[in-house]
Amino acid sequence: MKTVTVNSFTNRDSHQKGRQAMRNKNSFMSKLAVLSVSLVLTSAGSINGALPLIESGLKISNTEMELLSTAPALSVVIFVLLSAVLADHIGIKKTIALGLLLVGVAGGAPMLLQDYSVILASRFLLGAGFGLINSLAVSIINVLFDSEPNTKATLQGFRGSAENVGNATLTIIAGVLFAMNWHMSFAIYLIAFPILVLFWIFAPEVNTEPKTGESAETESQFNLSPTVWIMAIFALLLVMMFTALSVRFSSMAVAIKGENYNA
Repeated sequence: MKTVTVNSFTNRDSHQKGRQAMRNKNSFMSKLAVLSVSLVLTSAGSINGALPLIESGLKISNTEMELLSTAPALSVVIFVLLSAVLADHIGIKKTIALGLLLVGVAGGAPMLLQDYSVILASRFLLGAGFGLINSLAVSIINVLFDSEPNTKATLQGFRGSAENVGNATLTIIAGVLFAMNWHMSFAIYLIAFPILVLFWIFAPEVNTEPKTGESAETESQFNLSPTVWIMAIFALLLVMMFTALSVRFSSMAVAIKGENYNA
């Protein structure tokens, strides 16, 4: 009996050490888990190529069609603000996990839906998921690697690259899928589920307790120079222009080349 008891405690201790190793912030899998979250962040417009098919399939107007692409942006703005409040209550990790769950469920829902209003609602919820993740994808790196500035800077660079790689890859996959039918293009958002599993298993728990003097430092960060505000406005205009082009491009291609172009 003594041997069995000792073995059981040894196995339990080994299991706990294994879990701690999995969630070591400097391990490859932990860094991959944190970075993988950004793969879906800019994928709201990845289904834009299917918009003309959605317009004809649902018998909707051009304005209603374009609203499907831009609706997530509205809820992103709202839920980016709410994400910090939610993170204070349930933690950064759980908030990001909730966002990924929303992206997977709401993003993939149009695969099974036929009603325009319900699809539009699902797109709004998709933006809510993006909003919960958006700022926290940056914050989790800053918090985890606050004492390692070189690692933090490197990971933030990789995180920005992950957004672009994710957007490009998912746009290509959506283009391949909508050759079957427009519903299938929304399957790209199902990638949020394996990312959620990876993140939940390997991402470390994050301590969000403020440090001494952090409130004063935060207040000083709001005293931005006019140059920063000008750059922010320029970035806003650039994003607006890019969004308008991406939304209208598929309709322009159909108008110029015909509905069967590249079919």
